[in-house]
Amino acid sequence: MQHQCDDHHSLSQAFQTNLYHDKEEQSHWEDVCTAYRQYATFALCTWSNHRNRLDALPDEQKKVLPKGLQNGTPEATERAKLFKDAAIRNQYCLDCILRHAGMPHSQQVGPTTTVVGDGQISKVTSVLKSLVRDWTIDGKGERDQAYEPILNAVMEHVPLGVGGDEAPKVCVP
Repeated sequence: MQHQCDDHHSLSQAFQTNLYHDKEEQSHWEDVCTAYRQYATFALCTWSNHRNRLDALPDEQKKVLPKGLQNGTPEATERAKLFKDAAIRNQYCLDCILRHAGMPHSQQVGPTTTVVGDGQISKVTSVLKSLVRDWTIDGKGERDQAYEPILNAVMEHVPLGVGGDEAPKVCVP
């Protein structure tokens, strides 16, 4: 395993111990890191594949596509630029996560024969969606829908300032 850990590493000692002694967990960790590293490459290849399929359509079908999907239109050019910029920003975010975990990021590893599949990239995409939901203004609506009922129930059933000096504790699954 390529683990570039130093003494002040962000992973807990218990996790590191489990990781080093459990081959299945070690393999899974490497798969996750590989998927994070390959996100932008996978996303841009997927974009290219979609573009090729659209270009292969008969002309009469291409005519009914929205302007954003018709190759050569200003709308399609803008859409492609936005997608590529987003893929690069997402890769940067994932690289920051890898660096924080003490793992090599996408710019630190050479060519590899290991290619991640749709299932692994789908999980990476879910991580990115969760980050947007939980940490951005764009995710506020979904965040409120997901968490407000829980927060309201906690405030109702575990009120602050009742029953002593110690703050109430809530177990988060």
